[in-house]
Amino acid sequence: MGARLRVWPQAVHRQCVFHVVRASLRYTNRKDWQKITPALREIYTPHRPQHPCS
Repeated sequence: MGARLRVWPQAVHRQCVFHVVRASLRYTNRKDWQKITPALREIYTPHRPQHPCS
């Protein structure tokens, strides 16, 4: 994340998987959403332990 902030200091980091998946679905046909959504969730879900305060 540090490199991203150096290149794009005003960039917003999306933390919510729901909103990232929803934004990605804008570029696909609605009939394909059910097939694509599980893969997008797996891609965008962090594979690290969640902080207890988040």
